Amino acid sequence: MSSLSELIRGVDDRKLVLVPTPEWGSADGKIFAQRLSSVERNELWEAQTECRADAWGDFVPFIVARCARDSEGNRVFSDDERTWLAADKSAVVVDRVFRAIDNLNLFSVRAEEEAKKNYAPTGDSAPT
Repeated sequence: MSSLSELIRGVDDRKLVLVPTPEWGSADGKIFAQRLSSVERNELWEAQTECRADAWGDFVPFIVARCARDSEGNRVFSDDERTWLAADKSAVVVDRVFRAIDNLNLFSVRAEEEAKKNYAPTGDSAPT
């Protein structure tokens, strides 16, 4: 019989989620969002401080540059491409990618509130 810890270790809770980007032509169907590990999230927050991506206009392209993935889970953009994403690419598409990443990782208050609304505890073990 497996321990609870072994059961949890065996679950892939960081699956890639496809983000539609038809505006990006042949890149459509190739951009993914993924849940970050705690280590990745902490590294992201440290890098955000170093990059001074505190304003919302900097934060969104920073998160997209750091978190957008290809089908293998590799980063699509480098840190240096953050400015290019903000200045040269459609805000609608960049925001769509950000929202997908945000929904998986709860970076914004909005995503956290949505997650709380959608959380439905089951059974007698539900928190009170």
